Amino acid sequence: MKRKISTYLLAAATAAALTGCGFGDDNSDARTTLFYDMVTCGETTPEGVTSFTFRAVDDSPEVTLTADWTPADTTIVPGQRLLLAYRTEVHNRDAHVEIAAWLKATGGQLKSAADISGWDDEPVWVNAIWRSGHYINLDCRLEYSAQPATFDLVLDSATAHTPDPVAYLYHRRDSEIDGFQRRVYASWDIARVWQQPSVHTLTIRLRDSNRDIQDFRFTKSQPTEPSTINHQPSTINQNPKL
Repeated sequence: MKRKISTYLLAAATAAALTGCGFGDDNSDARTTLFYDMVTCGETTPEGVTSFTFRAVDDSPEVTLTADWTPADTTIVPGQRLLLAYRTEVHNRDAHVEIAAWLKATGGQLKSAADISGWDDEPVWVNAIWRSGHYINLDCRLEYSAQPATFDLVLDSATAHTPDPVAYLYHRRDSEIDGFQRRVYASWDIARVWQQPSVHTLTIRLRDSNRDIQDFRFTKSQPTEPSTINHQPSTINQNPKL
């Protein structure tokens, strides 16, 4: 029996602007620098201090940030992935930081399906794709659709128990009307595949904006190396325009 992919999101939601809390108020320390990282939201203490954890790229050391910040959005719960803009003196070190802005990342858990037909119906404009720990992160642009669209990372179940599983970026709109592009940040938890001892690499296959099929290959044996696109290094946008 074919398994239907059933994750939908409204394109308007993916285009939400970063929620800011003031970049240049009197409390800001002019000596600090604004950094951007894809983080996992942690618990908030009764005193209103929230923790965040992240790995910058691949298997770099885990960093823990804390901030005097309580989520006003009740859908932000521990485990939620966020693109976080924050101020601190030194990057990639545990610190208490000042949050400048944040954006919920779409995505979630890596899904699997036996039937992935139609996965390449719509191209994706890729700005950056990278692995951080057991997450695949994506900075991209998608064609706007007023109707619900399918956008998810889906593992080909036929490759699930092989050393080199393949996951597809599934993007499909219900509308055929061309529109403008919206920027989207996404993050998927690939732990159930990546942490299998038998897995050597994970390939992310997608259809890019030039209508070409591209493979992004992430290899366990070289955790400090960047991901590859057909064996060529890819880049990570460390200072995205938000």
